[in-house]
Amino acid sequence: MKPITLDSFHNKSLNGFSFCQKAYKLFNQIKSETNGLERLRMRQSELERKLIIEILPLAKFVQIKTKPGNELKIKWMNGDQTFDACFVQFGSYVDNGFSIPKGHLEVTGVYHPNHYLANELLNSGETFFGCDGLMRHKKTKTIHSTPIAKNRLESAENMATLAIGQIKKKSEKPYPDKTILIVECNLDTYYYEHEWHHFLCKVREDIPSHSFKEILLYDSLVGQYAYL
Repeated sequence: MKPITLDSFHNKSLNGFSFCQKAYKLFNQIKSETNGLERLRMRQSELERKLIIEILPLAKFVQIKTKPGNELKIKWMNGDQTFDACFVQFGSYVDNGFSIPKGHLEVTGVYHPNHYLANELLNSGETFFGCDGLMRHKKTKTIHSTPIAKNRLESAENMATLAIGQIKKKSEKPYPDKTILIVECNLDTYYYEHEWHHFLCKVREDIPSHSFKEILLYDSLVGQYAYL
């Protein structure tokens, strides 16, 4: 079978299910290769980087939007244009005015500042207490992990602050009309539903003004999502 590459997606209008199928096949294709999981964690090349930060979040968007009466085609573009993809929706939801017929998509991610250190430790086979207590020694370059007790709701608020900052950063850039912003939130631990809702509440309280048609915020760990 011919391997899937970025060219399998670039500037091609794909049925939503076909897009998702290719995205997950590419993930499994890389994972099955030598040091594949390590490459995915560290996003060592453009292939892994684009898959993780753009293509997989777009696949999540397709999954959330697709339902009886609402289908999609999506076209991802690998370039320096002011958006990551464009889409077309069709079905009874569009016919009755509940979904827009077409638009553009921009993807961004929210990660703990020490997320990359955690991935380095995972790749080396080491364990650690949590992202908050990670620090790289300036001289030896080794990563130290210190256990830190924290209030889980405060942790959710800290992640909300990061999400708000990323939305603000994106809102200051020009985008085409009817652009939807997809925000992947990589929360640094498993959480309870009330913690997710606390996180959402804090984001909604301080969300900056923006011109996006809508903002889709989702968590890649547990699978929760919400529109802002």
